[in-house]
Amino acid sequence: MPPDLVAELAAIKTMCFFQTPGGSERGETVSDYWRGQFKKVFAAASIKKGKPHRFRHSLVMNMLNNGSSIEDCALVIGDSPAIVAKHDSE
Repeated sequence: MPPDLVAELAAIKTMCFFQTPGGSERGETVSDYWRGQFKKVFAAASIKKGKPHRFRHSLVMNMLNNGSSIEDCALVIGDSPAIVAKHDSE
């Protein structure tokens, strides 16, 4: 990853990059909140079976296609390099 991005990420005081508007970092609360937000977006766009997880795969594929390493992708999505290689490097 670019050094300036690494420095900015390192400066964040919390490990939770996605929070609720109220600031909650509890995993269940955060994922439920964002799942609800995506559900509204999918409904507005008339997408019947939209799933937020698809963005994760798209992000990794975009990163890999633009020269990022499997290790960098794993770091960004919070997974192991082995899992990224297994699911996203084809």
